[in-house]
Amino acid sequence: MATTAMTWQEQAKAKRDSINNLIPENWRLPSPIPSAEEQRDVTGKYLWQYLSEREVEITETDAVVITKHTTAGEWKAEEVIRAFCHRASLAHQITNCLHEVFFDAAIEDAKKLDEYYAQNKAPKGPLHGLPVSLKDQFHVKGVETTMVRA
Repeated sequence: MATTAMTWQEQAKAKRDSINNLIPENWRLPSPIPSAEEQRDVTGKYLWQYLSEREVEITETDAVVITKHTTAGEWKAEEVIRAFCHRASLAHQITNCLHEVFFDAAIEDAKKLDEYYAQNKAPKGPLHGLPVSLKDQFHVKGVETTMVRA
């Protein structure tokens, strides 16, 4: 029995769909999303309309201040990561910028950091609770990468 290989267009659609399916329903943008001609600037106030005031505050804060708050126990790591994941999901829906999505893993790791802080009354390290994003050039076990060596 012969099998038919997927075309690159079918593979691309399957990949896009798999990423989009990882975005929680309550983070999804209403359809249709404006075209680039209709909405030139998708930053700032345009994006803020889909975030809570607290999410805007967190995601507009620089790394130094975020770690000041998370290492002092003033901000929970889970709250910070959820805000950044929400914002990343919005950016992806507008620009198709994510190759892989680790929202669930990031939230679980943040919960562990909050538990650690609660038990030890101290951060796990100087970057405690600071979200990071990995470029597709890093090989992560169990995750597809598009980087190749020539």
